Amino acid sequence: MDTAHFTWGRNSVNVVLGSAETRFLAPVVVGESLLATATVTRVEGKKHYVEVDVLRSEIVEAGESAREQHGGGASEPARVFQGTFVCFVPAKHVLAARGTR
Repeated sequence: MDTAHFTWGRNSVNVVLGSAETRFLAPVVVGESLLATATVTRVEGKKHYVEVDVLRSEIVEAGESAREQHGGGASEPARVFQGTFVCFVPAKHVLAARGTR
């Protein structure tokens, strides 16, 4: 996941990660295609809650038979990662007060 970029965070200059609760649910191998989705589920002022799911994309595309082959159940067929991120979006960059930005 080190090469994945979540567009929302990358395109918002003033995002600071406050906390992350993550679960690695299944192993993946080098070269395997993954599909990551991030959804802002709640906003409380400057605090944004983001839910992230990562699925094996070939299972997502293949449908139910591939899910059964990989041992997935009906509720979470191909999920390999799940996380909740709390992000803060201040009006100015956090280093702006120091005159570095």
